Formats: sequence, C-alpha cells, structure tokens
Amino acid sequence: MAGCSIRSLRKDEKESIKTLIASIFPSAIFSIKDSDEIFVYEKDSRIVAFAHLRRYPRGTVLLGFGVAENFRAQGIGTELLSFVVKHAEERHEPLYLKVKKENRVALSLYKSFGFKILRSKGDRFVMKRACFS
Repeated sequence: MAGCSIRSLRKDEKESIKTLIASIFPSAIFSIKDSDEIFVYEKDSRIVAFAHLRRYPRGTVLLGFGVAENFRAQGIGTELLSFVVKHAEERHEPLYLKVKKENRVALSLYKSFGFKILRSKGDRFVMKRACFS
C-alpha cells in the first residue's frame, strides 16, 4: 500500500501507542516492558495498527494486536500479522496468543496464518503457531 509502512515503535511514541490500544480495547489492562517488541503499521504518517510481542524461553507471545476502527477491513491486519509471523520464523520461534472466543474475525485471521487452538481458558482460546522454517 502506498504511504504505508511497518516499523518498530520508537521510545518517544510509547504514550501514543497506549492511547491507540485503549481506543481499540477500552477495558484492557496492559503493561509495556522495555524488553517488549511493538511493531506499528503507519499509514500517511499516522499509526493505525499495532502488534505487541513479548519473548519467553519457549517462544514469543503476541500480547496485543489491533487495528484502529476506521482502518479495518483494508488488509492492514493481514499485512501486519504476516510481518509478525515472518519475524518469529526468522528467529525460529513459535508464536502464542489469546483471543476472545466470540471474536470471529480475529479467529479467522489467526487460523489463516496457521494458528491452532491449544485450549480454552475462560472466554478465550489459547492459540499457537508452530515455527515452520
């Protein structure tokens, strides 16, 4: 897409990403550690999507992933998730995430990238994408 890029969040953008996350997930409680990786999708110099990753010894957890409401259904989530999956594959790490069971759009997207449901935990599914590289 013209005028679009995926990049790492800069330190001076931490507050703006918190605002974006809160607008997408108003009831979410989240924390960002200095060691976390956050990738953003920038369109026309505006951050419109994010992927929040945390590495653990057994793999990487996708703690948060979202696209601003006005930018959904444009392929942005697909493009950003493709980037995240490639990033994990380059490090030979599996990816894990939790997703609300009723979030059919996200479930469909994750399944299309090879994520499998490991188990049910309350109102969420725990999913894993094995490393194939």
